[in-house]
Amino acid sequence: MYFLVFTGGEKNPLFDTLMSDANIPGRAEVTGMLPAIPESRSGLWKFHHKRGLNRKAPAPFKGIWGKYAAEAESKIADAVKAHPDETIGLIFSNLAMVYYEPATLKKWKEKYKLKLFLYLVDKHDSVYAADAINAAGVGTFDKVFTFSHDDADRFGFGYFDCYYSKQKVKTCSEPEYDAFFWGTDGGRRAKAENIYRQLTDAGLKVRMGICYTEINGDEIPGITYNEPIPYEELLKNAMASRCLIDITGYYSGGVSLRYFEAITMGKKLLTDNEQTKKMRLYDDKQILVPGDINDIGAEMIDMIRKETGLPVYNGEFSPAHLLDMCEKYE
Repeated sequence: MYFLVFTGGEKNPLFDTLMSDANIPGRAEVTGMLPAIPESRSGLWKFHHKRGLNRKAPAPFKGIWGKYAAEAESKIADAVKAHPDETIGLIFSNLAMVYYEPATLKKWKEKYKLKLFLYLVDKHDSVYAADAINAAGVGTFDKVFTFSHDDADRFGFGYFDCYYSKQKVKTCSEPEYDAFFWGTDGGRRAKAENIYRQLTDAGLKVRMGICYTEINGDEIPGITYNEPIPYEELLKNAMASRCLIDITGYYSGGVSLRYFEAITMGKKLLTDNEQTKKMRLYDDKQILVPGDINDIGAEMIDMIRKETGLPVYNGEFSPAHLLDMCEKYE
């Protein structure tokens, strides 16, 4: 089977970055390509694709937007010609499915004898997955995969934890920070500030940024507020730290990218997310989950500070494995 992986990366390049390991010549191509909606029609498109409007069912007449996906169909036709003896499989992220219409995909499926797959990197009940779930509900896909254990059990989806491509980040001989956190508020600010106090009071050097938060005059010196950084910069800071910090908030579901970054970089992770204990490669010497994130304790703080031999990562979370999973449904 030859695959085209539609990440939605044209809208968010991070999705291309995460799936880059699946870009394997002769086996799969990763593309962020999205339908080319004319500027003159963008207002109507946005109305048709309001999250609230499509939360439980697709808006009427959404299929009219399928004609703007001609470039994607051309790519599919080229793949069919280039691989005449193979089934062509299309893999879509839930982000891509905000833009691709189920009726269009079903037409392509019949015309080119395709296999269609969906991978969800948001929870089933999230507004960010609504369009994809609607498409799955009308039989668009041969198989749906999710990163969430709970959703896999609840809806019979396939479970996958292989959606992180190890990033090329320059290593440093000596860590600059003991711990690092940079993320949005999302209900996490109080916990983040508490962690900062605990670690710095214990003498650790912590680099922390909290973004998209209200400035109210009680900010903590040493923490940076409302200064987002690119993902590449986040990775550089992570590589320069002994331990990454992951904090659950309003929108948390499953595990965050911090888990994968810690594993692939050979860093420790301090987190209040109990779900990490269910993950492959979980090791309590590397993944530190205190009983109470507001009372980390001296022993765990010492684990952050000290050099520890950590497991070596061997590509277990590479999205190339997602291709293997999809091939079972040929």
